[in-house]
This record gives sequence, C-alpha cells and structure tokens, in this order.
Amino acid sequence: MTDIDVVITFYDLLKRDIANYEPHTFAYEVIDEAQMIKNPRTAAAKSVSVVKAKHPLCLDRDAD
Repeated sequence: MTDIDVVITFYDLLKRDIANYEPHTFAYEVIDEAQMIKNPRTAAAKSVSVVKAKHPLCLDRDAD
C-alpha cells in the first residue's frame, strides 16, 4: 500500500486482510458503526486495534 490516500474497508475484510494493514501507520483511522467493536474480545475489535493510526476516530449513531 504505497502512494494511497484513502483505504475503505469493512470489518470482515479487515479481519481477513489484517496482515496487509499491520506494517503501515495511517494518518487517520475512521471507524464507522463503532458498536461493532464494543466488545474487545471480538475478532473485529482485535483487528481494529492492530491498525496503527496517528488520529483514530470512532463514529456511531444513536439508536433512536
């Protein structure tokens, strides 16, 4: 992943491809639907925690 400005992925793909993300440090990591990583024991949460970013940001919406 060189000369790439934006990477968009999904939790399932991140889990599958985590080895591709591990060696990199990203400027930003934006996590949408953050409730998916609420439980730190899930594979999704573990994968997200492996990704290194200078500015991590989690987004979630109210369930109203």
